[in-house]
Amino acid sequence: MVDLLRRNLVLSTLGLAACGGGAGGLGMAGNEPPASAGSNPIVEENAIAGTAADADWRIAPANVAANDEIMGYASAASVNVGGQLDLFVSTQDASYQIEVFRIGWYGGRGARLLLTTPVLPGVVQPAPTTDPNFNMVECQWGSSYTLQVPASGWLSGVYLARLVGASGKQAYIHFVVRDDARASAALFVCSVSTYQAYNDWGGYSFYAPDQQAHNARKVSFDRPYSRMSGAGDFLVWEINLLRFLEREGFDVSYSTDVDLHLAPGLMTVHKATLFSGHSEYWSRDLRVGVQAARDQGVHLGFFAADTCYWQVRYEDGASGAAARRVVCYKYNFKEDPLYASDPSLTTCLWRQAPLDWPEASLVGVMYDFNSLSADMVIDHADNWICAGAGVAQGTVLTGLLGYEVDRLDASSPSNVLVIAASPYYRCSQDVCAEDTPAAASQAAISSATFYTAPSGAGVFATGSMQWTWGLDSFGADFHPDRVNAAAQQITRNVLNHFVA
Repeated sequence: MVDLLRRNLVLSTLGLAACGGGAGGLGMAGNEPPASAGSNPIVEENAIAGTAADADWRIAPANVAANDEIMGYASAASVNVGGQLDLFVSTQDASYQIEVFRIGWYGGRGARLLLTTPVLPGVVQPAPTTDPNFNMVECQWGSSYTLQVPASGWLSGVYLARLVGASGKQAYIHFVVRDDARASAALFVCSVSTYQAYNDWGGYSFYAPDQQAHNARKVSFDRPYSRMSGAGDFLVWEINLLRFLEREGFDVSYSTDVDLHLAPGLMTVHKATLFSGHSEYWSRDLRVGVQAARDQGVHLGFFAADTCYWQVRYEDGASGAAARRVVCYKYNFKEDPLYASDPSLTTCLWRQAPLDWPEASLVGVMYDFNSLSADMVIDHADNWICAGAGVAQGTVLTGLLGYEVDRLDASSPSNVLVIAASPYYRCSQDVCAEDTPAAASQAAISSATFYTAPSGAGVFATGSMQWTWGLDSFGADFHPDRVNAAAQQITRNVLNHFVA
């Protein structure tokens, strides 16, 4: 949504930039113990001892590979249980090891170590190529390690492979382990296409260095993530909801938006599909699939904002692997070769011609503004969604509005219920300062909503990316602790409704 300068400015305002691109320093404050729940694989998994301490799976600031001393990527965004995944690693160190962690609750420790490889020889891989026609940066590295995922014993989840160089420098490779045969109650979706849209490793993303003229028209998954030491946006916008789900004992399995583009039917074996944080870039197959799932009774939870804003397409990678490149002409969409030949696939805003399919018709709300951090305000509390949350009309949920926010639209379903209506100012400058005069800004309202589709499926949207920061305190050392008991209870109510 925002260009790179504005994004970095607001992340700096929130304290995220202080991490230097690494995950070091991301901490947690005291969370509540796990809620009791019936036996399911998530409860059983989190009863297993995790790492000895939270810091054991994290990358300390001193160990961040800030100069790409070690880095890597996976051959696919996800792998099904029983499958295999190639890891591609480049390092200046003579040797290194790989430690594979599953991310969860684990009594507050946050991860469980499942594999440590033998010492592996370090190799400096070839420099990436840059396609000047699309400003696409792509690596063609040799496989460094083939990860064999057991058919049992490795539960579906988000995994981080930590690369540990002999020098002590470290980086992550992010991937998801799926379990396509298990009909868990809920399916958590990692929005890796949005990670990739903002990934400027190698010099180009959909935003950098100049979003109007020189931004990439294609980005490749065949390269490391520049943000959070290779973890992409997972540690900023998705991990808090994941930890909440696993702490509360909800029966959940995991996938990515790329997987649901390739096989949207995966959603229909679950009661609910959940998106977290920032899910901005959607293919037509993904959008059609999500809407079809809703129309078959699958509940949708958008614990996010700026959802389904740009249409993208996928292309196979250089090796022939499916959906390894993401295509989006964005502001220059009339240059898209399909603009004339197949306008329904034009990579522009969903709400603009030639698509004319506003995202609020699915989500309930649609993107309105970015680069602020403010409060959410409850509007309607006399309903089951707010039951037990201790809120009334006008109750303030401190710090949960931002960093991007959504609003109602004429295309929002007619039966939409507004849970929160949060005022803010759309400022003329990039970031809304507290002392911005009213004359220099425009009053606006961001909404959190719920509606029921004709199929009976419920659709909940927080309208704010920072909602999940109210669910769990991970990251409270790089932004103020925003854990909010009311947000937690509202989320429990919605999820319990979805999985009942």
